[in-house]
Amino acid sequence: MSLRQGVLWSFLQGTGGRVLQFATGIVMARLLVPEDFGLIATVQVFTGIAGLISGGGIMQALVRQKTCTAADLNTGFSVQLLFATALFLLFYLLVAPLASDWLADPRYLDLIQVSALGFFVRPFWNSASTRLQRDMRFRVLAINSLWSLVVGSAVSITLALAGFGVWSLVIGGLAGSTTNSLLNGIAARWMPRPAMNLDSLRGFYRAGSGFAFINILYHFSDKGVTLAISKMMGPAPVGIFNKGQSLAVMPTDLASASLNKPLFRAMAKERDNRAAIHYLFTRAVVFMAALTWPILALLAWYSEVLIVFLYGEHWRAAGQVLQIIALASLFRAFGQPSSTLLISGSGMRAFIWILSAGALLLIGAAVYLAEYGLYVVAAGIASIQATQFLILLGKAVRHHAIPLAPVLSGIVAPLLGLVGMLATLALLGLPASPLYLAGWIGMLAQLCAASLAYAAILWFTPRSLARSELQRLLPLLGIKPRQGPGDA
Repeated sequence: MSLRQGVLWSFLQGTGGRVLQFATGIVMARLLVPEDFGLIATVQVFTGIAGLISGGGIMQALVRQKTCTAADLNTGFSVQLLFATALFLLFYLLVAPLASDWLADPRYLDLIQVSALGFFVRPFWNSASTRLQRDMRFRVLAINSLWSLVVGSAVSITLALAGFGVWSLVIGGLAGSTTNSLLNGIAARWMPRPAMNLDSLRGFYRAGSGFAFINILYHFSDKGVTLAISKMMGPAPVGIFNKGQSLAVMPTDLASASLNKPLFRAMAKERDNRAAIHYLFTRAVVFMAALTWPILALLAWYSEVLIVFLYGEHWRAAGQVLQIIALASLFRAFGQPSSTLLISGSGMRAFIWILSAGALLLIGAAVYLAEYGLYVVAAGIASIQATQFLILLGKAVRHHAIPLAPVLSGIVAPLLGLVGMLATLALLGLPASPLYLAGWIGMLAQLCAASLAYAAILWFTPRSLARSELQRLLPLLGIKPRQGPGDA
């Protein structure tokens, strides 16, 4: 398989998986209550970090090695299985009882103990996936991943309909991950065999420890807030917060998923070419801003209407959380490319410090502001995240001596387009409820008018980098771009 085909299948795997998870989430949100989602989100804080520890970055190390022998693969599997066994016993005997007592909710005892069974699935999945990745069989990985999501979703929905509550999420997740491991193992024609090679172990430690640390830091930064809210406010507010947040970050997550890998490779390759780094960084910021800002603006504008329509009336409180986090996510257009630039070059230490400090501030804000309500917590978290993204931008710009003028000039058109879009929406006013035909017609008319206003401003702003990105995108959609003013 060619590199281009591999990137395409990886993109389809990520995008298709997110779409399927989103659709399943809509169904499950109507069958379950926010408290169920808060319980599973809190459990995943514990099991997620343990899963990263048990993996130890071994999969990334094996994929990056020039050669990968059967001894390497089997040693990697054996080490992960030993970690998984130890962690399962630790969670079953110690972590689950302590977490249940600390959170003052006995339901966590059984939930964490059963969820810990997933530790045994990870070594099989990692080893089979590693072999398929090394053979560039991304098509197989994508298809197997989507099938496993279908199985997991079907199990979750069936159990939710049968009244199993939060357990439908736990068992559905285990069913999906087990299915994926089996399908990948069959496709890779790999049979696990115990082995322990000291040379392989040393290689894993050198190459994999850095990946493991970064992954754990990301998890701590992302999920620490969930744990803090769960402790201070209970599982129901966690469910409300996570539902609003997950929808708010979806546009930037999808955009960065297609951008980060090629951008990282390009920046790492051109790390000594200052002009190329400046060009890549500016283009990345403009791409993120032009693509995500209008979607985030629409999410913020229709937040409550959208939440109620998708998930049901009992999720209405997530609307304001969505609005607050979506507005803060506008700054991710700076943070994502800045993070990639720092990691790909010599700015890893600065990135780790900024991420660590941000994680501690986010958790502290959640704990301190909890007494003032969930919306105040969301506003505090959004403010810290926006500040963190700007700090990352400043550090990346100083570290690589990037002139700010081209970056600021590049986002003028998306910024003007954003203002034009919001002005159009304000003039038209909020539509009636989309549950009725008149509401649907009004909302569609607003969306069309606002989108046309944004696109027109982008297109007719002279010398707009955003327009040049649009010109690159149009041929992929089968549209022949025409010259705008200032192109000559």
